[in-house]
Amino acid sequence: MGFEFRADDMCVTAGSTNCYKALMALSNESSAYEEISDTRYYVVISYGFSEDTYEFEKVSGSTINYILYPSGLITTLNKQ
Repeated sequence: MGFEFRADDMCVTAGSTNCYKALMALSNESSAYEEISDTRYYVVISYGFSEDTYEFEKVSGSTINYILYPSGLITTLNKQ
């Protein structure tokens, strides 16, 4: 699984790439709740009948930890 962060979108790659801006546009009842700091990014994205939660912590300029919700399992990701 990989992630791409854009100025106004977040995309997830797991075989294929899905960007949340496009997914949210499909539903009139979509929303995103974000908490952003210099070292942490937390987002809950609701669209249609789905809700996805992501949390990332900065380790260095090229490394982040992806914290799987709700288990708390940590995966370290390096910038490509």
